[in-house]
Amino acid sequence: MPIACSGGGGGDTSYKEPNTSLAYYNNPANPRPAETDYITVTNVIITSVDEFDETNTGAVGNLYVQDVGTDVQPYSGITVYNPSFIPPDLKIFVGDVVDIRSPYMEFAGPSTSPFQGGATLPELSGANVKFRFESPAAPIPKLITPDDLYDYASGRKWLGVYVEMRDVTLYSDLEDDGKGRFSARLALADMAGKQLAMYPKVANSLCNFNDYAATMKKGTKWNIKGIVQYFFNFSITPRSKDEIQPAQ
Repeated sequence: MPIACSGGGGGDTSYKEPNTSLAYYNNPANPRPAETDYITVTNVIITSVDEFDETNTGAVGNLYVQDVGTDVQPYSGITVYNPSFIPPDLKIFVGDVVDIRSPYMEFAGPSTSPFQGGATLPELSGANVKFRFESPAAPIPKLITPDDLYDYASGRKWLGVYVEMRDVTLYSDLEDDGKGRFSARLALADMAGKQLAMYPKVANSLCNFNDYAATMKKGTKWNIKGIVQYFFNFSITPRSKDEIQPAQ
């Protein structure tokens, strides 16, 4: 899904870049870099490389990265949009640890229909990515629940992070929007008074699981791993078909 830059992030004239983590930059409680400022993050691990063009419009190439560490912290992941590499022919893979220098953007949604309630999507747009080393261990998903992704304040903590949900119930069948996007809403533990449009989804942004439509029906239970994304509501996006399996 292509993402355009926006003025949604704002800037703080007293802002001074710390040499620190994604978890610092993404936390709204901390001073915000202006959208013209470059930030540098070191030792972040590649959790996904988007090579799946679900809409056949060329929407590939995004990276998803998070701070290295087995104890995954809130705000520690982010989308890297339109990256370039040092050297230019560098090939990166899931598990690679990299340094990134980039403008820090807060995408506020399409100009014709921005996100509501001040929601934004943090991203590193036009980033320079430099390889450091291959991690000796694969990224470990953070265990969360669909309720963690219902509202923006709680869901933002896990944007761009590799997560896992266990024994989750589908609130709707897996549906096709007619443009190649497949998704199903996830039931919440507490649905009283909740808005259906805000229920998080499982979506096929990063891999093809369209042939699951016959079995991904409302009321069935699944174990799901994937990257948390946001576009008007939150979704968990498996990186391969192995990351979405019927719950036993």
